[in-house]
Amino acid sequence: MFWAHPLDGHRITDRKDARSALDDYAATLRRLSGFVGPDNAEALGKMQRSLVKLLVDPSLAGEGPLDRQDIETLNIARALTEPVVEAALDDIRGELGSLPEMPQVKVDKEEVRRQLNKAFNKGQANRLEQLKRLLTAADELTHRTTEIGNWAERARDLISGPAKAGTDLRRAVDFLERADKVVKTSKDMAGVAASIAEFDGQGSHPGELEGEIARFRGGLNLIDSAVNYLPGLGQLWRLQRPLADAALQRIQDTIAPLRDQQRRELADLDDPDHIPPELVKAFPGGQPVFDYMRGLRSGGTPDMNAKVEKFFVDNARLLNAGQRVGERLEVRRSGKSNAEEFVAYNREIVWAQLYGTYEPSNSRKD
Repeated sequence: MFWAHPLDGHRITDRKDARSALDDYAATLRRLSGFVGPDNAEALGKMQRSLVKLLVDPSLAGEGPLDRQDIETLNIARALTEPVVEAALDDIRGELGSLPEMPQVKVDKEEVRRQLNKAFNKGQANRLEQLKRLLTAADELTHRTTEIGNWAERARDLISGPAKAGTDLRRAVDFLERADKVVKTSKDMAGVAASIAEFDGQGSHPGELEGEIARFRGGLNLIDSAVNYLPGLGQLWRLQRPLADAALQRIQDTIAPLRDQQRRELADLDDPDHIPPELVKAFPGGQPVFDYMRGLRSGGTPDMNAKVEKFFVDNARLLNAGQRVGERLEVRRSGKSNAEEFVAYNREIVWAQLYGTYEPSNSRKD
């Protein structure tokens, strides 16, 4: 005689395994209750407590094969639990069915590169740090919103019909928990975006900017409160999405296109191997640094001479803006710097700081 496991359907023939299956089922109900409304959560809680009581019931104590009475007791417990589980799954299906489309994170990276270059030339370390954080925040928001959608869709597929609910319930809860974790941590990324949105305020009147920031922070506070008590993934995301959209829109507004005189000057360079005197100010470090950077970006491994190294060490304050501890350009106790490794690893962001969007018409070979 056997009893089918309520979550994966495998055959159970002895009492010890039956108790283990009941414990697994009870734990899954407890986890599931975090994704449903109050009524269904209360019903799941009652059934979970009933299963826990059955675990210590004398009728299932000890070891040995299941008898007819054991199986009847277990079947009654499952028959009472399944309608409650199905009602909870209907709740979740409704949430996932109305899950809004994940927002697309769009940042004008070409404009960011131009502004990195402008901030470097003006020695604005704070501005460089903000711009680098912008790029990081945009990438993180893209990753997290995609991840939320993927986990939610996988959970929705698993619980799409009553026939599949029992078999795939545990996996569906796994997916829901992963999506929920991302939603709850996304408010931290929105906080990063909020701080970036405050910088500069270009193109806005002070009063308008202050009002936008106040509304933005109000949204952050709402998310902080909501994640602590709202049970549904869909409900959480319906609050999260407008916040993310607002963050991205504010970023777009503050990274407004600028007239860049240096960009026009760079466009006049006909021969990258020979920078004319009238354009040399547009190339920090002059021809030696420019040649070194071109070599790196073309896939080469050029040697860094003392003059090039000195340029990067002298500008470490700007190059390190926004870099994490342990990933910065530093001079070691021996007097030798890690400039060569630092620049090679960060070649794209360093190029943007030095030359903005400029791309030479021909590449230098090693």
